[in-house]
Order: sequence, then C-alpha cells, then structure tokens
Amino acid sequence: MKCEIPEFARCCFCFPLRLGLLVWAYVKLVFSLLLLVHFIGLLVSQFMHYYYHARYNYMIISTIIFAIFLSVDIVFHVIFIVSAHTKEYRKMKWFYKEAIVGLGLYIIGFLYFTGYVLYDLNFSPKYIGIFVYILMFIWSIFFWIIISQAYLIMLVRSEALKLERRTNFEFTNRAIDAEEAAIYNNNIVA
Repeated sequence: MKCEIPEFARCCFCFPLRLGLLVWAYVKLVFSLLLLVHFIGLLVSQFMHYYYHARYNYMIISTIIFAIFLSVDIVFHVIFIVSAHTKEYRKMKWFYKEAIVGLGLYIIGFLYFTGYVLYDLNFSPKYIGIFVYILMFIWSIFFWIIISQAYLIMLVRSEALKLERRTNFEFTNRAIDAEEAAIYNNNIVA
C-alpha cells in the first residue's frame, strides 16, 4: 500500500520553509544542549548520592543512553543548520534519516518511561495519585514531542526535495543541437 507524504511550502503555515526550519533547529539545539547539561548533572548526582542498588542502576543506564542520544542529536542538528545555510540537500537528508531514527527512539523512550512509572507504582500504591499525575505529564510531553518530530521530518523532507529539484535544473540549448544535426546530415550525404 502506498501513501503520499505531503510537501510543505511554508513552516507552521506562515514562515518561509527554510527560515522556519532554521529557527526551529536553533531553538531545538538550545533545548537539547540544556537537556544534555541536565542529564550530565543528573548522572553526577546519581553517582555521588546513590549506592549501587539494582533499582537505581536502571536509572543510571537510561540516563547514560539518553545523554548519548542527545549528543548525537546535537551533532546532527549542527549538520542540519550548516546544510540549511549552505543549501546542501545531501547533508539535509542525513538529518532527515537521523530524525526518523530519533522519532523511533522517542517512541521507545515513551514506552520505557511509562513502564518505569508503572513499575514504581507497584512498589508504593499509597502514592497512586502522584504516579498517575506523573504518568499523564509524561504522556502529554511525549505526545507533543512525537507530533512535533513527525512534523519536522515532513518539513525537512519538503525542503530537501525542493533543494534537490533546484540543483537538477539544466538549460538545454536546442540551437546547437540543430546545427550539429545539420552538419552530421551534410557529412552523410556528401
């Protein structure tokens, strides 16, 4: 079954596509850097305050995994920003592929955090209201992250296709072709 992915000419229905993508990339880069600093601080505090208990090892491992993912995401955002400024569609396609993988990882992270909160709920049922609130908060955050990531993927695809079409544009001089054909026909007749 085949479906068409829409192509967008504008970002958020009002900004030019490339300008909107650049603003989006810069904002997301800043937030990713802040989140990476937060995860590094969380790792330092986890190593300093927690004793090696099996329950906290999962938190440490998941924090390390998310810090690595954020580092890779930051590198690809820099590549995307450079490609958007220089209008290189090949590097933009690298970011496009990484954004698709990132969407999959966001969905896995959503399932992981949901499972982790439900796992904690089994250990302390007297705090069920707090855990339900935390679960709903996590679900709402991940919902908006997943929707915005999917929209970003479609925007980047639209910009990459637009840039690729512009680079394949060629002029053909039919007058020279006609002269060469006449010369070729005269040589065959003679």
